[in-house]
Amino acid sequence: MPGLPWSRLTFRAPGAMHNARWMAKAIYSLKMVLFKGQLTLTARELKGLTELALFVALVYGRFWHEAPLASHAPLNDAQMLGLLQTYPNRNVADAEFSALSRHLWFFSEHLVGLAFFDDRVESHVKKAMADNLQLPKTRSALHRVDASDADFNNLETFVTENQSSP
Repeated sequence: MPGLPWSRLTFRAPGAMHNARWMAKAIYSLKMVLFKGQLTLTARELKGLTELALFVALVYGRFWHEAPLASHAPLNDAQMLGLLQTYPNRNVADAEFSALSRHLWFFSEHLVGLAFFDDRVESHVKKAMADNLQLPKTRSALHRVDASDADFNNLETFVTENQSSP
């Protein structure tokens, strides 16, 4: 019927996937897995959706929920990278580890100091961080962290005297 509003409805091919749309993808994957009995999905689609939904539910959701808390960022990033090293689905873990590693420019000796304000960081770690403020900056500290060989279980290793300089 030409006069009805939905007669002008058109569908477009999806455009570029912006990072801000990641959570929408994650939420829809969770919904699709929950309602998989009401959908017609191929085995490959269901497997992919299930892998994504499990990752979001078991790993990503917690860290996303705490993202607005700047003081939690260093510990959260370190814990997430550590968790990805033990995540059982290596395809998903390696892909996420690689993606997260490209964003470690913010995990620098300047921003790791936010962990001083995180009540979840144990006092002995904060003391070690404070002690490391006396260490001279290293050449590697000036560059992006290499996630493949960094020890994210020890936040204090990312703190040097460069932390306290403006």
